[in-house]
Amino acid sequence: MLKDLDLDLLERSPHQALKPLRPQDLLSVRKVGLAEPIIVRPLPSPSGQRRYQILRGERWWRIAGLLGYGQVPAIVRSGLPEREALAIAASEDEHTEDPIAEARALRDLLISERMTISRLARSLGRTRTALSHLLRLLKLEPSVQSLVQEGKLAAGVARALVTLPASTQLELAQEAIAQQLSARDIESRARAVRQTKSKARLNKPATISAPTKSADTRHLESALSALLGCQVQLDEGKLSIHYQNLEVLDGILERLGYGPGEEWD
Repeated sequence: MLKDLDLDLLERSPHQALKPLRPQDLLSVRKVGLAEPIIVRPLPSPSGQRRYQILRGERWWRIAGLLGYGQVPAIVRSGLPEREALAIAASEDEHTEDPIAEARALRDLLISERMTISRLARSLGRTRTALSHLLRLLKLEPSVQSLVQEGKLAAGVARALVTLPASTQLELAQEAIAQQLSARDIESRARAVRQTKSKARLNKPATISAPTKSADTRHLESALSALLGCQVQLDEGKLSIHYQNLEVLDGILERLGYGPGEEWD
């Protein structure tokens, strides 16, 4: 029998462990509603008010509560043998893990709901650290994300690659898969790569960029160059006159007012 049941008339099965909610499930219900009814069975009601135990769909019941639903669609299974009820409850939450899809859903929830990670973590029954680790996966190069989605690369191993350049991420990810490296192994290799790049930057000669000159300074340089017949540069506190040979220098000195009788050391 399919019917809409008030959320407060439902309760969890004692045979089911309370599992954390997944961001993609919350996002899915937010967008399109509950995709399928939950499965419940009636409980003895000595007080006269009928209550129901959730056999399958406990996660959707909790999400409906978070999103403010008053009721959920439910299939009521009366007269179930205990063995069959336990079998239905045991099959709850069977799904394939996809950390990248979970991370994307988490990002979309944070943006659309304008929630902090801490608040969303409490709503989902997760820790803030766990959600932060998920979000870090989105900083991976796309081909590495694909390896995680395909189940070839563990999320914990992939997180160690986040701070590396894209080409290095893929190279180490492939090594991790081929050699079955642990997250600690990859963290060690990633650290070595970062240290090598850091030393290379320190050893690279510093390039000092010339300060931008004002239009007035450039105009004065041009006027002096025309007056003296050579290239003139004005820098902070310094006037530079460039000449190719002594004949050009003599012409410059003459324009500056120095005669042949002047002595130069």
